[in-house]
Amino acid sequence: MLIFGHTGLGKGVLDFTRWGQVSGQFLGLFLVGTVFPDFFDKTLYYLLSFLSGRTGIDVGLVSGTRTIAHSAVFVFGGLAAGRVFMKPALLFFFYGAATHILLDHCGDFVGWLVSDSARSFFETPFYADSRIIGIFWPFLGTEFPETPFASARQHIIDVFLRPHIILSEFLGFCLLIRDRRRVATAVHQLFVN
Repeated sequence: MLIFGHTGLGKGVLDFTRWGQVSGQFLGLFLVGTVFPDFFDKTLYYLLSFLSGRTGIDVGLVSGTRTIAHSAVFVFGGLAAGRVFMKPALLFFFYGAATHILLDHCGDFVGWLVSDSARSFFETPFYADSRIIGIFWPFLGTEFPETPFASARQHIIDVFLRPHIILSEFLGFCLLIRDRRRVATAVHQLFVN
């Protein structure tokens, strides 16, 4: 879970929208939404993996760390519920989740471009990647992408060896520091009031 990358860069995306100056509880819910997909899916997968003693596809439907909360059904369902029931708090939470998925796939694309996979574009194009198919679950298939990691420890080590991930964490941290008073007030209002 890339806390600074998702919260800081997610807030940076929000700043470019018409809701960019939102503050208080709504900003707090947005920030929580930016990390929720990883919190939910990674916890669910590693808990099921631990309890079953299995990994990957052997765990079952939840075969990786990008499953239910990383799907368009989850995000658009939440946004639709926020609109139908006129709950701005719900909307901001799911706007945050949407930026999470956007940033995940921008990062995947950058990682794909600098890998050997980019050289064989016509053999395995980016849009055929199982992570892309996972976004559109269950419309492109009923399976989620399988995690390539044997353990949470290996996952954490591998992720932080990627330069574009380290850069996104640094940039996100800088964006949060730049607007630290507004962010601190939002988090305080969300959890204390």
